[in-house]
Amino acid sequence: MDITRGPDGNLWFAEEYGKICRITPAGVVTEFPLPGFPADAAIGVAADSDGNIWFTDTERGQIGRITP
Repeated sequence: MDITRGPDGNLWFAEEYGKICRITPAGVVTEFPLPGFPADAAIGVAADSDGNIWFTDTERGQIGRITP
């Protein structure tokens, strides 16, 4: 599992069951479901300087983006 620090100061990671998760510095976890994703499709996360969180979609052979 990859974990990345976003420009927003939060930690981001891909979770089983098609979710991208955010952990705040206070320890609050928020899950963002990815509609239509199989359980193990979203893996690997990275942040860019524009504030986006990118992840790999292994089911479709693509990359996806979440804009916090």
